[in-house]
Amino acid sequence: MSGSLVGAFSAAEEFVVVNDALAGDFNGDGSVLFDDFFLFVDFFGSTADGAAAPFDLDGDGTVSFGDFFSFADNFGKSAAGKRWAASGETDAQVRFALEALGGTRAEQRRVTVRLWIDHAEALKAYGAALQYDSSQVVFEGARSGAGAFLESQGGHAPLFSVLYQRPGQLVVGNGLTQGAVVSGRGLLAELDFRLLGAGREAVFDLSEAYVASSGEAVRAVAQLGSARLLPHQHALFANFPNPFNPSTSIEYALPEAAIVELAIYDILGQRVRTLVTGQQGAGFYRLAWNGRDQADRTVASGVYFYRLATAGFSQTRKMTLIK
Repeated sequence: MSGSLVGAFSAAEEFVVVNDALAGDFNGDGSVLFDDFFLFVDFFGSTADGAAAPFDLDGDGTVSFGDFFSFADNFGKSAAGKRWAASGETDAQVRFALEALGGTRAEQRRVTVRLWIDHAEALKAYGAALQYDSSQVVFEGARSGAGAFLESQGGHAPLFSVLYQRPGQLVVGNGLTQGAVVSGRGLLAELDFRLLGAGREAVFDLSEAYVASSGEAVRAVAQLGSARLLPHQHALFANFPNPFNPSTSIEYALPEAAIVELAIYDILGQRVRTLVTGQQGAGFYRLAWNGRDQADRTVASGVYFYRLATAGFSQTRKMTLIK
């Protein structure tokens, strides 16, 4: 259904129907979504008089973090059928992109997903909804990241938050409360995940995103990217366990498709077994060596070497078989 929050990696969304006045519904549409968030950013730090009075949710006389926490508690509560904002205007120039890094055993299977913006014009605040397969990864945390774009011109953007989450879906946002609007390209957020089980694949998709130069000037982003977990450089990782008996696991990474050879050698440099030979696509790979040679005979205890080679990369590591 057009406008639905249902995606390839998420179950059907559930909404809370609101009949009474809802704290944080500043535009009176029965929802607490990004339209309200962008309005809140405009008045953050103000004394609670005049137009700022409705944003003082805790009644302490100022629009501050106490009000923001109350607002965030209600974010996502809406009448059925709403998107994350009601903006009818689309920005065809600005682009939101994702980048996924990590995932190896050496990195304890942690994955960092970076959210980037490009071709931004007079950006004061943003919001984005990301989908992922909760059977592949689990969400662990988020931050605006070092050198965050909104603060790149000396401004202050303290409202970064995961405004809504459930397995398979995250909604994040942030806004400038002090300083000039920014334009260009930069980092908006870093999201932390961990790979589940023995999986090495993970895909992340942006389902919606919005940019605002003020609470009254909100645009939906037309160009939304996705990311698949891929390495950014060649790598041959330490085998595990080591020493081993009778088998060990070997992991390696290819940043691009290549003809690959992975072979085992003894201490004299003689080839014992070829584990991989042929074309492979970019990605992370894991395989096991069972301590047998090319003729499927058990090899003797001792030191062995495994070597990964492509047209532009070669690396060798040492391992020990103990019986």
